[in-house]
Amino acid sequence: MSGEISAWKRRKIQIGVESSIRDLHEFLRTLDPIKLPELVYNPTDPDTFAEAIGNKLMVQDERPLAELDTLRFYCSYLMMT
Repeated sequence: MSGEISAWKRRKIQIGVESSIRDLHEFLRTLDPIKLPELVYNPTDPDTFAEAIGNKLMVQDERPLAELDTLRFYCSYLMMT
C-alpha cells in the first residue's frame, strides 16, 4: 500500500493544482502587454449571429411578400436546411 494515494488526498491535491493553474493564468494576463478586449466579436456564436441577422433585418425597407422572388426565397430556404 506504500506509494498509493487515497482518493480523498488525490482529489485534494488535484483541487490545489487546478487552483494554482487558474492563479497562474490570471497572473500571466497581468504580464501580457496586449490586453484582450472585454467583448470579442465571434460570428460563430449563435447569439452574436442572431443579433447580426436581426440588426440587418431591422435596417431593411419593408416589402410586401407578393413582391418577393419566390424562387430566390425557396433557394435560400434550401441552403439553410
